Amino acid sequence: MAFQTATATDYKDLLAQLRTFAVANGCTSLRYTTGDTDEFIFKTAGNLFAGIRTYYDTGAGYYNFEIRGFTGFDTTLGFTSQPGISPTHYTPLQNSTMTYWLTVNDRAVNLFVKTGSAYQCVITCLLDTYGSNAANDYPYPACIMGVTSTRGTLYSSNSLELASTVNPQYRNASVYFIDNAWRYLHNYS
Repeated sequence: MAFQTATATDYKDLLAQLRTFAVANGCTSLRYTTGDTDEFIFKTAGNLFAGIRTYYDTGAGYYNFEIRGFTGFDTTLGFTSQPGISPTHYTPLQNSTMTYWLTVNDRAVNLFVKTGSAYQCVITCLLDTYGSNAANDYPYPACIMGVTSTRGTLYSSNSLELASTVNPQYRNASVYFIDNAWRYLHNYS
């Protein structure tokens, strides 16, 4: 597993550094655009399809990531029209310097970011499946996770709806389930 810890100058630089490291460690960049909104759609060597897109509201003070999973990729379709798109998950970030920790392997691209005194995450991975017929029961065991389900969350929010990998809650994480549909993963709602 490749690992990197570094500092990004802002949320857009963070996405650029994530892309560079992911591609250098076996991911395929399916789409990368920059501008008002930056977007990175990728595929891991283990065939996980995922995407991260930036968005901001200067007046409200948020500069964040939108995270989505997909079951495939179509070059003719936009970010929110990709095949088998997951529910939306968000990670609140900053438009200033942030320290981050990034891991990449053939089944995952995972990011942890320190924003002020809080830690945020972006999880995109294929889960390990166990069972007598796991390969057939879980043909695409994708998991997509952010920190919140609310688009306009500030990194400094103390909202109870903020969650983590340790304690996922309603709508901050989803898994592509055995019925070929995205299902929310949570401990409580």
